[in-house]
Amino acid sequence: MRHLRPKDIGLIFDMTVYNDPNKKKESLDFRIQCEKCCIKVPDNSTSCDVAQLVGGNFGSVMPGSTKVVSLVWPTVTLHNRVGSCDIFITSQNKTGGRIKISHTIHFDTTINKQMVTEHVKAYINSVNYTQCSGPDLDPLRNCTPADCEEKYFGQRNFFNTKTNFCEPVPDCSAVDTGDAIYDYTVNECVDVKRIVCQEHIDKMQKGGYDGNMWEPKHDTESFANITHMPLEKYEGNMKTNDVIDVDAKSPWTGILQGFLMIIAALAIYLCISCCTFSLMVLITKRSSGPNNN
Repeated sequence: MRHLRPKDIGLIFDMTVYNDPNKKKESLDFRIQCEKCCIKVPDNSTSCDVAQLVGGNFGSVMPGSTKVVSLVWPTVTLHNRVGSCDIFITSQNKTGGRIKISHTIHFDTTINKQMVTEHVKAYINSVNYTQCSGPDLDPLRNCTPADCEEKYFGQRNFFNTKTNFCEPVPDCSAVDTGDAIYDYTVNECVDVKRIVCQEHIDKMQKGGYDGNMWEPKHDTESFANITHMPLEKYEGNMKTNDVIDVDAKSPWTGILQGFLMIIAALAIYLCISCCTFSLMVLITKRSSGPNNN
């Protein structure tokens, strides 16, 4: 692997291909293909759903000759990369005979003050960096969150501020009900038809909530981990076990709201009129007082 430079378009790997003259003395056309690339992710596992090395056809190499070719792993996040790429080198002679050789390329561009590899040494000497506590905190930007979408090629797009790791985003379209939406604040799928659960109702009846805050007292359980109960249309008097459907509206609701708004407007108008009349009477009395004497 080449030494990193700040403006590189990716990790660049140089390979030397040699045509052994002790075997058949003939020129060989060859090409290099990438089977897969895997990188280490924060939970100490590996992810292979990432970009591949860019290879291609590299022409021919004569017997006893060598040829240096370059493979590129496109990314602008050069540092804190640990992984490997499996490639195949396929050669073909003039008669159509083919030979296929497999090879694995390993790379590690971790920025660590205790252990700096030769590939990274010149890179960190040319930029200002900070030693960070996690691989998804950018040492070149004062340990601010990395660009998760770019770093993991769209596979881990959510940055968890509690763990400081980039995490996968759930596929809310795969939820059975088909009415789930993505809550970007907690990186979870929320069923819009199952908002209220019995536990929440019990807590509200017992005063388990602070004012208008939705967060229950002494309850840190995730909203998605609570057993939800479906909402049903509410009619009649509310009972202990009833659940109100937030989407259900009575046909009289709009009329009643309009009537109340009219009454409120009339009350305000009458109040202003009374105040104005009283003020005018007071001014009249004061202005006419001296004339009467």
